[in-house]
Amino acid sequence: MKRGMPSGAQTPDGLIFLLGLIFSKAPPRYPPHHGAHWAYTNAETQLKFSRNSYDWLGSGIYFGENAPCRAMDWALECQKNSRITKGKVIEPAVIGVILDLGNCLNLTDSRHQNVIREAYRGICDLCAAQSEQLPKNTEKSRKLDCAVINAAVELNKEKGYPDFDSIRSPYFEGEPIYPNAYFMEKTHIQICIRNPECIKGYFLPSDFLEK
Repeated sequence: MKRGMPSGAQTPDGLIFLLGLIFSKAPPRYPPHHGAHWAYTNAETQLKFSRNSYDWLGSGIYFGENAPCRAMDWALECQKNSRITKGKVIEPAVIGVILDLGNCLNLTDSRHQNVIREAYRGICDLCAAQSEQLPKNTEKSRKLDCAVINAAVELNKEKGYPDFDSIRSPYFEGEPIYPNAYFMEKTHIQICIRNPECIKGYFLPSDFLEK
């Protein structure tokens, strides 16, 4: 059951991020965020399934977990640079979504690393056989990661296992918080939803915001 906008709430006109509660087999109860240019009442029809070659968690709908302030910072960055969203952001805002991760490829759990390693080896073998260069990662373009995750999803299906509904992993971003630190300014957890049925509802997360 999907919840609409509460009575009397105003719809932001511009970039909106999603913050939500996850209830699922793995991991339970974590809030995520996602950026998109749409009105709250049209959320269900406006979420976009991304298939860019640089989407580091592969194809799907992207969310950030439990980071409303980072979500707003990203919205403000997009407002300053319209090339990020391919359109002008008028009023940055944050809203929420309720997710069920379903069968999650959770990269914070070491038990899922073998399928990633096997997928990587498969891509290396394919590139070598076709005399092609291996895709490369850069700070802003994660083409190798994207190819590996998409290959892992297909490999999982070829082995007869249930399809992955979602993928979850930390994303290390920004400068160190202090000299020689491994804590980065913009680090957060990202979730890629491959199965749209994982999206259960929406809400306004004003209580989560500090600014």
